[in-house]
Amino acid sequence: MAAPMKFKISNIFIFLKNAYFPRLLQINMNKNYKFYSQTFKFSGMLHLNYPQRDHNRRTQNKKSFSLPSAGLLALIGFSKKTEEEKDELILTLKKAKLAEKKQKFEKANRFYHKALGIATMRHQNHEITQDEWITKRNYIFIHMANLAFGMFKLEAAEKLFKDAMRGYLEAGLEKDDNALVEISMKLAMLYAMQEKHEEAVEGYKFAIEAQERKMSQSEVIDENTIALWGMCLDAFSKYFLTRNNYRDAYGYTERALTVAFQVFGENHPQTATLWNDLANISYLMGNIDNAISQCEKAIELGELLQIPELAAFYCNLGSILLHNGEFEKAFEKCTKASKLAHDRESRKQARGCLKDIKAKKSSGNTEI
Repeated sequence: MAAPMKFKISNIFIFLKNAYFPRLLQINMNKNYKFYSQTFKFSGMLHLNYPQRDHNRRTQNKKSFSLPSAGLLALIGFSKKTEEEKDELILTLKKAKLAEKKQKFEKANRFYHKALGIATMRHQNHEITQDEWITKRNYIFIHMANLAFGMFKLEAAEKLFKDAMRGYLEAGLEKDDNALVEISMKLAMLYAMQEKHEEAVEGYKFAIEAQERKMSQSEVIDENTIALWGMCLDAFSKYFLTRNNYRDAYGYTERALTVAFQVFGENHPQTATLWNDLANISYLMGNIDNAISQCEKAIELGELLQIPELAAFYCNLGSILLHNGEFEKAFEKCTKASKLAHDRESRKQARGCLKDIKAKKSSGNTEI
């Protein structure tokens, strides 16, 4: 197996995880079974870096996006702190991001609209060039779209994502650029939430095929392209899971795991999470032995890496063992989960697991 790529991982997809893939995924199969699930993560926030129009772009080295070195400051075009502090647009965007971080979403939305108004006025007054206007507008659109998606304002999010997509194309990006692929995937997730399944499947397939085509045509592949591919595979697998299509869900999760091996290595939190996801799907498919083995693999990595998801992994294994009639082992795993739990959701899941076991005991089905 090739050595894993080395790069910094940032939690850039958290809003989608919260919006569509809850940490405790309730599967309705008359089994009252709760799973811990998590979306794929990759390096860099793709929609932070908006290249300006470049008519010679096709002849340049086609690496996709990398994080801008100065973040928002570099993006908007300032190079000195004193200029940033005096600029109303920068200050307004900072207020929007701060409000968003504090989960004051309506306030954040107002600041983004104000920022868009400032940028529009500067363009109309010829204070900024057309290319600068496109760059600023796209930045604001994508953050407004993400915010609307996180607030479940799906129609607004769809419009803003499409506006951002048009802006990218206007800026000279190609249809298969990572930024456009990421938006396509988000639109697919949005369509899935609206039960527009034909559009959702088309969007997922486009995103996955675009990444595979780029990788097959390039000798040197940047890590974001590969990791975005893994994220698309993982998102598609979870779509199939919501459709009770466990066979395809399993297949795409397996492929996402292969990407995780390549990008992160075998001993990484993302790899552990995907082993856990495979265990969940194996259980739903009735492959109990595989489910136990895969969950144990997730736990083994979780113990090695001491990741916060470890408690949830133990809960999942306890739940599998409980429904498999192995009550003593289930009690042991769920007790372990209770001791490891450090957040509200993990503690709630551990309590629920132990409560189920106690209910079995009081009903006289078994002894612990």
